[in-house]
Amino acid sequence: MSFRHLSLLLAAIAACFSLSCRRNPFNLNADLPPGIIYEPGAFVDISPRWSHDGRRIAFFRQTTDRKLQLCVASRDLTRIVPLLQPEVVSPDKPLFTQRNGLKAPFNLAWSPGDRAIGFTRAEWFTFENGNRLPGTSLWEYDLKTGQTYPVAAHEEEPGNFYYFRSLQYAPNGKRIAFIGESLHGETALYIRDLSAMSPQMELPRFDPDAETDWIAWSADGKQLAFRQGILRSFMADRVETLRFASPGSSAVIPAIKINSETVRAITGITDRKRYVTSRITSPAWSPDGTKIAFSLWIRTTEGESYSLWISETLGRRTLRRISMADGYRYYAPVWVDQNRIGAVRTAPGREIEAVVIPAIGGPARVLCRLPSFDLDWSPDRKRIVCASYQKERPAALTTLRVYSTGL
Repeated sequence: MSFRHLSLLLAAIAACFSLSCRRNPFNLNADLPPGIIYEPGAFVDISPRWSHDGRRIAFFRQTTDRKLQLCVASRDLTRIVPLLQPEVVSPDKPLFTQRNGLKAPFNLAWSPGDRAIGFTRAEWFTFENGNRLPGTSLWEYDLKTGQTYPVAAHEEEPGNFYYFRSLQYAPNGKRIAFIGESLHGETALYIRDLSAMSPQMELPRFDPDAETDWIAWSADGKQLAFRQGILRSFMADRVETLRFASPGSSAVIPAIKINSETVRAITGITDRKRYVTSRITSPAWSPDGTKIAFSLWIRTTEGESYSLWISETLGRRTLRRISMADGYRYYAPVWVDQNRIGAVRTAPGREIEAVVIPAIGGPARVLCRLPSFDLDWSPDRKRIVCASYQKERPAALTTLRVYSTGL
């Protein structure tokens, strides 16, 4: 039995236990592992996100006792406003917020019009045998009223997906999409109509033979792209896909598919006994919606790589690599305009760099150097806000830094 199918079996067992659990409100002072101690004055600011008007930056302030506090800063970082009291969001492990992983990060998100900020909050489940499990739900902070509201809460019988993460608002403000994750890593796509009264979710789009992640709305909010890896049998190769959905419509839209043969063609490996696999990360729509860019992770017996690719969203959908085979790993594409794509890259022993690449492909131009992959580009692409994971106590108002791209 493969590891993935064993995980599915364990998830099914966990689902049986979940039938007897009850949901508890979030706990500001949730249980933490032994040895977690608060150190006064020590903090790090993570998960920065620009508002749509480019005037403010939302972020989490994390202290040594793993509490997170939702804050907003001015765009030049000279003014910091705490919005909520510090609270434990993830007692078991730190939230992953950087953009160079295979999974979409836990993130903050501004609603359209910058009316509210969506954020992750702890949600506890208690079983009949007394065991407790910390999950996460999604909430909004209304900047005008200062009130918080749940936008994605669990049903009384939560099923397998205890962790809600990676919230994305549709640009037209009608829907949100996010990922639900189980104890053993299974994932499902959730889409919620914001006109609905209840924040509790209906059944997600879940396939027991598929992994779902990485959400991206088109600029008009009418289409949603998401990554899905499919494994239909023990002996079959996993197929990596980038799928498109039109929420509210029954239309079936063909997916972009990358199978083992595609990867062998990309890498030039002809020996079928050699191991190859891939994963799509960080999809990003072009401004006019006709193309989509993404980072493609490929692992072979020789090592791994991250490269940038583009495909049309309609028609033949021909895959085209735009990053050079220059020894760098390229992550997290963003469209500067219809003809240029920004990204971050690094290579063994080298610093992290923000770069811009022609959409037709070609050499990358370095814009600036960055301290981490926990970052966000401003709406006009002229600045990047980035988390700086310094070890000493901060002397400044924040550990975030803003860098000019020169664009």
